[in-house]
Amino acid sequence: MREHLRDLLVCPACRGELTWDIFEVENSDTQIAIEDTGVGGARAPNYDIMEGRAECSACGATYSVKDGIGAFLTPDVQREDLWEEVDSHLSAFLRENPEIDERLTKSPLESLSGVDRFFRSMVLMERGDYAGAREAASNLGGIYTPEYEAGQRSQIEHVLNLVSATSGLIVDLASGAGTLVERLACCFPDRQVVVTDFSPRVLRRNKKYLHYLGIDKNLDFLAFDVRRMPFRDDCVPVFTSHVGLQNIRYPRRAVAEISRTLKGYMFATSIFYPKGDLETDQLLRENGLADLCYMDSALKVFTESGLRVSVENLMEVRAQPTPRSELLGGAGFDALPVKEMAISWCTLVARH
Repeated sequence: MREHLRDLLVCPACRGELTWDIFEVENSDTQIAIEDTGVGGARAPNYDIMEGRAECSACGATYSVKDGIGAFLTPDVQREDLWEEVDSHLSAFLRENPEIDERLTKSPLESLSGVDRFFRSMVLMERGDYAGAREAASNLGGIYTPEYEAGQRSQIEHVLNLVSATSGLIVDLASGAGTLVERLACCFPDRQVVVTDFSPRVLRRNKKYLHYLGIDKNLDFLAFDVRRMPFRDDCVPVFTSHVGLQNIRYPRRAVAEISRTLKGYMFATSIFYPKGDLETDQLLRENGLADLCYMDSALKVFTESGLRVSVENLMEVRAQPTPRSELLGGAGFDALPVKEMAISWCTLVARH
């Protein structure tokens, strides 16, 4: 987390001012320890804060920076992280079944299904074998329909084109596996990009991987919940997200937070499902995801939060349930769609 980012940060619990103790900073060549207390202390604009602590002057809540990742999580919002859950369950399963671990990570790639190549990539990524992870992920044919994959690629390219017409800081919300972040870092190497997730574990993995790729020069990493963002009002020029907002349960507060902190544009790739399928409707309602997974309700939520919102690059594509793993007891990773159906890929553009 680079030092100058903290000028934009407040307490996510009450929005009070933060007082900082910075213990260690780093640049590309050296690592040094410094003393810095308070907002008005000695500043090092070009340095990464590697270890530090922030305390809210209003409510007394404390937040930490560890290994260059700022953690601004509040205890009052329930969190369920799909990526972290999958990682944890998969790691535990493979520890208990070393013979399956051997087959998953050592078998010739051509002998594995697309789903098992995906899980192999996840495992190798977690273990720091980035070359092996990239090789495993290079051909995942059969997981998604060709038109689904084309729709996803089209939305990412559309977001990159929209971002190119803007300037300033980019905050990528709910970055997850970092699919969009990797493209942003490559396409805009001179712009500051903030990688976010509410799992510090996911951010640590992404940080190491993006460093391996050599594209982390202008990246910052913040753990927070989009429903409780640590940013000041009207301070973020550009928000992006790649299907991240639709994985947030009960997202109305998240959209309200985007409205509060946004001073420019939000560009979010989205998937909308058709209404009327009972299984899909029930699954989305039970998991608190329905508000942003149907086009009409998503537009209503954004509008009610004070944002002007439009739908761009709309594409209707055929989607089908993702296959299950052959090695991991039928494990899967996408709950939707529950059956073959037409879905809509698009990009949501929001502004005040």
